Amino acid sequence: MPKLSRMKMLLLSGLSLVAVAAVWFQPWRSAQSPESQPIPPTDPADAIPVRPDSELPYRPYDYQLTTEQAIRFFQDRVRNDPQNHLNLTILGSLYIRKAREIGDHAAYDKADDAFRRALAAFPGHTPARVGLALVTCARHKFAEGLQLAQQVYRESPESLEALVVVADAHLELGNYPEAEAALQELLRKGPTPPTPGIRAREARLAELKGNPDRAVVLLRDAADAERAAQSFKEPLAWYSMRLGEVLLSQGRLDEAARYLDIALKDHPTFPAALMLLGRVRVAQGRDDEASELFSRALRVTPDIPTIIAAADLHARRGETVPAKVFYDEVEKLDQNPLASRDLVLYYCDHDRKLPHALELAQREAAARKDIYTADTLAWALFKNGQLLEAEKATTDALRLGTHDALLLYHAGVIAQSMAKPDKARDLLTQALAVNPHFSVIQAGDARQRIGKLDQATRRQ
Repeated sequence: MPKLSRMKMLLLSGLSLVAVAAVWFQPWRSAQSPESQPIPPTDPADAIPVRPDSELPYRPYDYQLTTEQAIRFFQDRVRNDPQNHLNLTILGSLYIRKAREIGDHAAYDKADDAFRRALAAFPGHTPARVGLALVTCARHKFAEGLQLAQQVYRESPESLEALVVVADAHLELGNYPEAEAALQELLRKGPTPPTPGIRAREARLAELKGNPDRAVVLLRDAADAERAAQSFKEPLAWYSMRLGEVLLSQGRLDEAARYLDIALKDHPTFPAALMLLGRVRVAQGRDDEASELFSRALRVTPDIPTIIAAADLHARRGETVPAKVFYDEVEKLDQNPLASRDLVLYYCDHDRKLPHALELAQREAAARKDIYTADTLAWALFKNGQLLEAEKATTDALRLGTHDALLLYHAGVIAQSMAKPDKARDLLTQALAVNPHFSVIQAGDARQRIGKLDQATRRQ
């Protein structure tokens, strides 16, 4: 196996290009506030001397710029030398990092501009071309991003970073055999053992194919490897967040909370981790904590799933005024192309704007064939009374055998509406077996439906 450069290893990490600029920032001391400073090693055995005659511990995170500091640094460099494609490429990667750290989707537009300027200065610059493909996918233009990445990989088959984007784009488009083939190629061509980023992609495929336990093992391995490598705190938080997300999807609430707490120690304002931990607390009946976590997430970014979760929590507690404020805010964000699935499920679950929800779902399904797009389309079709089409879409949504309680619940409700009681009971029972806490309202509805189906069977 050929030895990979530090640059390629970083590009294959969990955040791909966003980690590249990290290697540039070691010489400068961070100006983070004490409460947001990364936590240095506490075990004396982990302390690495700066030099043989020094007793001071090695504290690498003291010399890390924040993402905003790094952005300002490279903005200054670009202003002083507008044609420097290297500075523009690093600046683009930092904007992606900012978008992922705090959910600032406007940063993707700035990243796109930086990569295009880099390519105008040096059209063949491979990292900028890969960066453009990555940010195109991040803006949910997956087919276009796939085409860009494939072109780079055809011309530069040694570019594993381009192959990463190819694999991710295929996965998001629902081209699962192609995604798996790209991942196998990454495993064959990449380092041994695989990088944490490749392990995370293996985990995602395992999760989709109905093996969440395997996904948890792979993600733990990835997180351990990232931490052992003294990685930056934000990538570390991402792995812990993903572990919490998978564990929550399987109803393993205490384990999910533990990993989400770890993520928030590494990255206290990580919106995804705050929102997921809020969902754990809702499932545990700890509503006050959930409300505070949702509020903390929303102070960072107005993310639609978090707004919906906060609104539903207020509504369930009878707090109609704040619930309405949040629901109104969701509908103000209706034109956000990155949130069409969330909007469809919101409209359907709340029986609002159902024809519009179906229109959004059909538009998404025209561009993507993944199982979650199929599930969203099925639910919108069902809510609009198109049962035969809804049933076909649920078959598509369940084609990988994914252990996702919401997909199973939707399919069970649709089967019951199609007068298929045995199939409905089986699907609803599976949903609750996968995760009895997948939704306070819908899990309760699933139990009621199973009870009614059992009563009907006994009367026969």
